[in-house]
Amino acid sequence: MADPESWTAAFAVRDLREQLAEVSGDVDRYVAVLAEHLTNAVQYQRIAEALRAAGRRDEAMDWARRGVAANAGSPYTDRLRDLLVDMLVTAGDTPGAVRVRREEFARHPTAAGTDR
Repeated sequence: MADPESWTAAFAVRDLREQLAEVSGDVDRYVAVLAEHLTNAVQYQRIAEALRAAGRRDEAMDWARRGVAANAGSPYTDRLRDLLVDMLVTAGDTPGAVRVRREEFARHPTAAGTDR
């Protein structure tokens, strides 16, 4: 039997809870379980994707924005940012999508983009 205080056991329990919440089909329950452990952009992305799939676009965009803001320097944020931009474009908010891209460029300009 695994030590209930171990990191491995805690991870296994959290993973099982997330899986059970996901297969339950209850989006609110799934979001609540994922939101208990927001350690990186991947958790925010999973929440945003679940909400988008449930037709809850505004909530999905809110979670994506929060995740991008909370994990601005993480390399895992790129996929979440792409999801946010895709949702903004789909919602007809092209200026918002451009703003998200510009904010990221301002944080991390590329050499090719600054030569002009």
